[in-house]
Amino acid sequence: MLRYAEPMAWDLWVDFMRTDDAGLTHASLRDLADGRALKVGAHLVVGNEDADPAVARIERIDGQVVLVRVLPGPVDANRGLLASEVPSASNL
Repeated sequence: MLRYAEPMAWDLWVDFMRTDDAGLTHASLRDLADGRALKVGAHLVVGNEDADPAVARIERIDGQVVLVRVLPGPVDANRGLLASEVPSASNL
């Protein structure tokens, strides 16, 4: 029997194509996982249904817009940055 892995949850849904000239990805507070608080400088897991999740650093919060810098590589490569950022989807 073929089994599919469950997709990894993310803390903030992002469209990886919504980046500005500075390389920041724009997201909305509406797409923040329940129970997750945001703080500039913190790291969190970002993703969507069509792409692998990644770790991102929160650069700025402007009203309802969250600007993050997505780090290169898979979540596992940046998991150490999430260690002090709880609760996070990566810790589930």
